[in-house]
Amino acid sequence: MTNKDTTINRRILDVIDAIYDASIDPTHWQRALKSACALLEADAGQMGHFDHNNGQFNVSILFSDGDMHWNDTLQKKQEQHMAEDPRIKLCNQYPGKPISCRLYLTDEELHESQVYKDVLQFSRAEYSMLVVLKDAKNESFTGFGMFRPPEKEAFTQEECDLMGELVPHLKRAFAIQKRLGEALLYKHMATSALDHIPLGMFIVDAQCQIRFSNAMAQTFLKERDGFLDQPERLTLQSTQGNRALRSLVEKAVGKGEGSKSPVDSRTLAVSRKHGEGQLSILVSPLSDNSLPPGLDHLDIPLAVVFVTDPTQPQETPPELVQRLFGLTSREAELTAQLVMGRTLQETAAALDITDNTARSHLKAVFGKTNTSRQHDLVRLVMASPVWMRKTPAALDHDDALDALFEGSRRYLLYN
Repeated sequence: MTNKDTTINRRILDVIDAIYDASIDPTHWQRALKSACALLEADAGQMGHFDHNNGQFNVSILFSDGDMHWNDTLQKKQEQHMAEDPRIKLCNQYPGKPISCRLYLTDEELHESQVYKDVLQFSRAEYSMLVVLKDAKNESFTGFGMFRPPEKEAFTQEECDLMGELVPHLKRAFAIQKRLGEALLYKHMATSALDHIPLGMFIVDAQCQIRFSNAMAQTFLKERDGFLDQPERLTLQSTQGNRALRSLVEKAVGKGEGSKSPVDSRTLAVSRKHGEGQLSILVSPLSDNSLPPGLDHLDIPLAVVFVTDPTQPQETPPELVQRLFGLTSREAELTAQLVMGRTLQETAAALDITDNTARSHLKAVFGKTNTSRQHDLVRLVMASPVWMRKTPAALDHDDALDALFEGSRRYLLYN
C-alpha cells in the first residue's frame, strides 16, 4: 500500500467517524463536510435533508474552505429550482450513486439552466459532485454534495468512486438521525404533557435516585418544603418520613424485605417545614417489562411518586369550564371559584355579586351539569380534563427539533 493510499484510507475513516458523530449531534456535520472536502479536494460541501411528511426535519448545512458564497436567499432559490435542476434530475436517475455532473452535462446545458443563472454562478459552484439518497418509502431524500469553483477542474470518476465509499455510512447516519429526532420529539411531547398535570411526579429507582421529574415536582424540591433540594435523590426533610418513603419505594419496585414482586400503590403524609398542613404522597410501581427483546436489560425496576399539596387551590380556567359544560361566562367563573375551595358567599364577594345572584347562577349550573350539590359539582369538574394549571407549559414541537439541531440554523455556512 502506497503512502497515498494510506492517507486516503485515513481521510475516509475521518469522514466516516464525523458522519456517525453527526448522526447523534448534528453540529458535527461541520466536521463531516470539512473532512469530506479534504478527502475529495473540494472547496465547499453541502448536506441537505428534505422530509415530505415532516418539514421540521428539513435542514441544509454547508461548509466552505475557499472563495465560494452562500446565503439563505441562494438556498431558497435553489429549492425553488430543484425540480428542473439538471443536476438533480441526473442524480435522481441514479439514486445512491455519486455523480460528477460535468461527466454528463456540457457547459452549455448547465449554464442555460435557471438554477445556474439564479444560484450557481453567484455561489461559484461551477463543478458539482452529488449523490441523492432516498428512503425505502420515498418519503424523504437527502443530498450530499461537493463543489469546486470555475478556476478548478471537474470531479473525476475516480473521485466519484471514492465518494461512493461514504454512501452506505451516510444512509445509516441519516436513518439514525431521524430516529433520534423522532424519539426526542416524542419525549418532549410526553414531558410537556406531564407538566400540565397539577401534581408533582417523580420517577425513581429502588435507591430513590430521580430518573425523571415534571415541572411541579421540581417546584417542590426548589421550595424545600417537605423535601431537600437534591436533584439526584428524592429525600424528605423528616428523617422518619424519609425512611417511610424509601420503604414504600423499595416495596413498589419489589426490592423491599420479603418482597418478591412489586406491591400496589401506597400512600404517605409528609410534614411541611412550617407545619401548614401536609403534603400527600402516593407511591406506585412503574416498570412493566414492555421493552423489546435486546433492550430488556434497560428495564430496571422503577416507581412513580405522586405529590400533591391539599392546601393549594386547584385552578380551573373558566373558559374551559364554560365550553365543556355549556355555561355562561359568569356561571363558569362561579364554578371555578367553588372548585378552588371557596364558599358560595366568598365566591359572591370575589365576583362582586350578591348572594342571591350567586345562588341563582349556582342553580343554573346544577341544571346544566345534572348535579344537585356543590360537592357533586366540584367532583364533576375535578374529574374532567379542565382540571389543570392556568398557565401550562406549551407543547412546542419546534423547540424539540431546535434542541436536536442546536448550534445550527436551517441554512448555515461554516467557514
